[in-house]
Amino acid sequence: MPQLDKSMVELSDEQTKERLLNSLLEKIEEVSGRKMQTPRDFDLLSESIYHRTSHLINPSTLKRIFGYVKSEAKPRETTLDILCRYARYDSWQTFANKVGGLQESESVHFFGRQLFADELRPKERLRITWLPDRDVTIEYLGNGRFEVVAAENSKLRVGYTFECPLFIEHEPLYLTNLIGPDNRPANFVCGKRNGVEFEFVER
Repeated sequence: MPQLDKSMVELSDEQTKERLLNSLLEKIEEVSGRKMQTPRDFDLLSESIYHRTSHLINPSTLKRIFGYVKSEAKPRETTLDILCRYARYDSWQTFANKVGGLQESESVHFFGRQLFADELRPKERLRITWLPDRDVTIEYLGNGRFEVVAAENSKLRVGYTFECPLFIEHEPLYLTNLIGPDNRPANFVCGKRNGVEFEFVER
């Protein structure tokens, strides 16, 4: 049997990791809304990461990861996990499976926080956000139906109603039987690429 060339396998692994890291850095710039081009950009990104994840990655580390400062050091997986959570993925491994498409199954488990509509009481409100800057607040009407009560930067408008049985954080949100001003039912997806986040809103 021929000997396996281990150096080729290691090179392939490194190329894959580099490709995935570049994709992750693009996602981080997309989430932060800025290109990492100046020292100030890295200071702001460090603050933003801490605000979203409660974990600190100092600006000098970010500069090395983004290649702003030359370094042979590779980022630790714990650091990559934090960056992935900032980019709305559960972990580096989740990001690699989902974005890298490596041996990705057609069937997968959902790991994000979930909420069933029938767990809500009428008049309870949820705030739904997704990239790049969509922000919508909805009110539960009962029987799996919701009404939009506030909206910013979204095609959804105040007064629209729709049905949605299940909310899963970091996954796309599918709305059915969406009714707008023309009273013609339609379907709509929020956060198709990067999923949504949600939180309860006090009235």
